Amino acid sequence: MGIVLGMLHKLGHTDRSRPVWAGASAAVVVSVAAGLALNAMGVAYGVHELQEAALLPTFVEHVWDMNHILDERGAVGTFLKALFGYNGNTSLLEVAAYGVYFAIVGIVSLRRGRVLIPTVETGS
Repeated sequence: MGIVLGMLHKLGHTDRSRPVWAGASAAVVVSVAAGLALNAMGVAYGVHELQEAALLPTFVEHVWDMNHILDERGAVGTFLKALFGYNGNTSLLEVAAYGVYFAIVGIVSLRRGRVLIPTVETGS
């Protein structure tokens, strides 16, 4: 994956595209970190298991069900599950857990004066 991204970067590299690449790579890093952090804390998987055990309420059982398109037990689904915490049939509380994570990361980055996706200024 890194080789492909490096080749794409080299092919489309200009001084104007540098902020776009920086923002895109920051977004990928934050997404990978979300998957790793939520999986390490057991949040994404833990919420699902606690809902199955009826210890957490299930407001909406499946916000979406993509297992017929991209099964989480297949090769690509397993890779995405390990990297991003992919779940083919995500519940509302799992989506909320990711939303809270991204909100916290966004607030912290804005308080430190960093913008995750910089804007590109066009010269006139």
